[in-house]
Amino acid sequence: MLYTAMVLACSLVAESNCIVAEDTYGPYKTEEECLARTQVMIEQMTFIMPGPHQYKFRCVPEGLAT
Repeated sequence: MLYTAMVLACSLVAESNCIVAEDTYGPYKTEEECLARTQVMIEQMTFIMPGPHQYKFRCVPEGLAT
């Protein structure tokens, strides 16, 4: 099974201001590889997006990503 990394970033300053980032490097062969990629994505998003954000992430099995 292959996995796609996805990250949801919601601003803690502006209410209802969330974005979904879907990885363009994958899919990944293991869920562990996918989870490692979500952490890199969060680090990169933290660097480019000003202000505090709450992050949630998941690895979606191939065929279920939206």
